[in-house]
Amino acid sequence: MFQVLTTENFQALSPELQQRLRQATLTSNKQKMAEVIRAIAENNPDFSEAIATCFQNFEYDKILSLIPQ
Repeated sequence: MFQVLTTENFQALSPELQQRLRQATLTSNKQKMAEVIRAIAENNPDFSEAIATCFQNFEYDKILSLIPQ
């Protein structure tokens, strides 16, 4: 599952979705996390599932390190 957590998949997200993901991760806001996961799932269900797993495991640094700056 985690092979989908690639820089390329994060770069493929729209800038707006990247920003929403960054904000949800930084604030640990579960509602915002769920909204972003649903939005990502529309185009890439495997990627959204991998991100959800990271959120569940509190691996926020992993997500933040892969979001383009």
